[in-house]
Amino acid sequence: MKGQLEVLLEEERQVYLVLEGLIQDEEGCVREQNMEGLMMILQEKQKHISRQEKLLEGWGGLSRAMGVKEGREGPAFWAALSRRVDQEGFHDLVERVNGIRDLAASLLEKEQRVQKELEFHLEAMRAKLVQMKQGRQALKGYARTQGG
Repeated sequence: MKGQLEVLLEEERQVYLVLEGLIQDEEGCVREQNMEGLMMILQEKQKHISRQEKLLEGWGGLSRAMGVKEGREGPAFWAALSRRVDQEGFHDLVERVNGIRDLAASLLEKEQRVQKELEFHLEAMRAKLVQMKQGRQALKGYARTQGG
């Protein structure tokens, strides 16, 4: 069982590390206002988020195998796990989960920062579009006055 948990933890950690790189790339695209690149990154992120969801299903399967109805986040899971692995192994698993939680929290903060920057740039882009529209309307109005 500990081996299965270690595999799940390592796969989950790898997903978060890939997401971390994608968030950095996303931030670059936002700063450069590279919408095409941003869309590609968002699609790639979705693949890894789907992978992470499948990993959660794996955790659910382990929970059920231990006779626990709740997932890894509940105390019953950890109590059941502590009865199945030695104390050192249990401590190692808890440390690894805490490391993944810290990584996930860090990524969430970075993602929120990128979203705020994206919102800032979207406002600037909207303002440019409004200016262009007003410029075209003014040009059309001028052309009508000159032609008539």
